[in-house]
Amino acid sequence: MDKINFKLRRNLFLLGIVIVMVSIYCQRDVTPGNELKYMSIVDDAISKNNYFVFYNQGVAYADKPPLYFWIIMLIKKIFGYYSAVGIGLFSIIPTIITSFSMKNLTKDHLNEEESFLAMGMLLTTILFLGMALTLRMDILMTMFIILALESFYKIYHGENKSYHIYLMYFYIFLGVFTKGPVGMIFPIITIGLFLFREKKLKLLKELKLLKGLILLLILFLGWFIAIYLEGGKSYLYDLTINQTIGRTHNSFSHAEPFYYYFKVIWVDFLPWSLLFIGTFIISFKKKLEKISIERFLSSAIIGHIVIMSLISGKLELYLIPIYPFITFYTILIIKKINQEKVWQGSILPFSIIMTFILPIYLIVSKFIKLPIGSSISLYIGLLLASMFGVISLIGIKKIKFYQGCWGIILGMLILLFTLSFKIPEINKDLGLKVLATNGKEVFKGGNLKNYYSFNFRSASGMDVYLGEKVIDLKDIKDLKKIITNKQIVLFVRSKDVKRNKDLVRILDNMHFIWRSNKYVLYTNKK
Repeated sequence: MDKINFKLRRNLFLLGIVIVMVSIYCQRDVTPGNELKYMSIVDDAISKNNYFVFYNQGVAYADKPPLYFWIIMLIKKIFGYYSAVGIGLFSIIPTIITSFSMKNLTKDHLNEEESFLAMGMLLTTILFLGMALTLRMDILMTMFIILALESFYKIYHGENKSYHIYLMYFYIFLGVFTKGPVGMIFPIITIGLFLFREKKLKLLKELKLLKGLILLLILFLGWFIAIYLEGGKSYLYDLTINQTIGRTHNSFSHAEPFYYYFKVIWVDFLPWSLLFIGTFIISFKKKLEKISIERFLSSAIIGHIVIMSLISGKLELYLIPIYPFITFYTILIIKKINQEKVWQGSILPFSIIMTFILPIYLIVSKFIKLPIGSSISLYIGLLLASMFGVISLIGIKKIKFYQGCWGIILGMLILLFTLSFKIPEINKDLGLKVLATNGKEVFKGGNLKNYYSFNFRSASGMDVYLGEKVIDLKDIKDLKKIITNKQIVLFVRSKDVKRNKDLVRILDNMHFIWRSNKYVLYTNKK
């Protein structure tokens, strides 16, 4: 009976997570930075019947492999449009699979309640949850990485079924095919470091390295031949050399110092930062790792952080693959530590914030104009989150670890679900669909459609909504020339209007159409 009740609680929690994620995807517009750009790239690929070679506004886009673009193509084929929920399923489902894969990996050392708590903590870690709510390929790649390492660990523990070996290599390929070299680097570094620490490098022979290498070569060769036939030598060079070596040393993109990740993880691991980092430090200081699974998880964490720190190009999301490992590692180790000293202090700050989230909102909204308005439903959601904050505080006071953590987890879920219904209020600034729709109305019913933007690079992605290219102008002289000779719609960022006096003088002689906090729309059409 207890087992049935536990499974019911776990399934209800996972259902709640999925409902929250789907609710957010249903409510929100796609963001211009990457999500809208990917759709624009796919539009271009569909128009050219390209499946391996991609272009962004006429420029070769070899930054990402094709798998995620194929998924976006598939969703458009099924729905007839770019469904955020449809594409989002390829972040949501990998999130759940990743959680269960980690549960399977640690099943001999964590009981059901402990695994369940680890899953809850993972799914409410801010950056990991954020990536699950983003139309990107990072969570999908993470899933393939963890499936590859799960297959390896089964081999390590004597499950000598040959398909585990081939699955491992196939998952490694899919990781690369999803986002690039990290899909291969992470598993290789983890396996190598783990076997070195275990003093079992001879086990490499059991991984059938030659057969695995041949399998990978066949898969990569097939992919590279397809690229060469579709895009030629220059695109293949850009994908294989420029996008790997170019990002590794003296990166042309996202260059940061060596210590970058040690600076950002304190925020990215919230609300569990102190618990994760504190447990990890104490584990190594007191040499608490006693079993192979603990060394396996820490090898994944250490190996990836070191390698990513050595690489010149850095982004916070590049550490996403370690999040499942640090979460389950924490639950494994915390049982060996004097818990009262570690976990009470580490989760107390966020429990207090959760408890007072309603008065915090009321005070902040008095002094700062927030992007969302007040409502009864918002107050109810904040009140419920506060109640779970109180439950967490009571758990901390009574030294009940699970209650202390679950109060935070469930409070965060309620808060997210409540805020999801406020997303339509910020869509006009979150994405570009509302801006594009208003711009399209200007030329409604006419054949002449001239769309321009000024100093607004991401506006080019609005071709997905407009069906026409948006030309971005950088020089104010070019803008003057264009409006003298053409009737246009002009998309401008509000911050440029505030700081560019020459732009303001031009806009004074145009017709104002629409504005939001971030964007302004003008036309010279009579």
